[in-house]
Amino acid sequence: MATCAVSGLIKDITETAISSVLVKARLITPVFVSTAFLVPKEVSTTSATDGTWTLNLSKSSTVEITIEYPPNTTDSTRKVV
Repeated sequence: MATCAVSGLIKDITETAISSVLVKARLITPVFVSTAFLVPKEVSTTSATDGTWTLNLSKSSTVEITIEYPPNTTDSTRKVV
């Protein structure tokens, strides 16, 4: 199965890198491989101290990526973008 790497850099409004931000990717459309479908799956990572992140994904037509900020919090002020 073909794979791809998706990566990014997370910074605040002052251009300062933000670490420990949760980044998730969810496969929206099932992928047909040989004689079977792969069901939707989620993978996640957190941004490094320099704000960078990378996810290795199965190549598909539709992937939803979400970023949860602020990092390391479970309260209602968390934002998902």
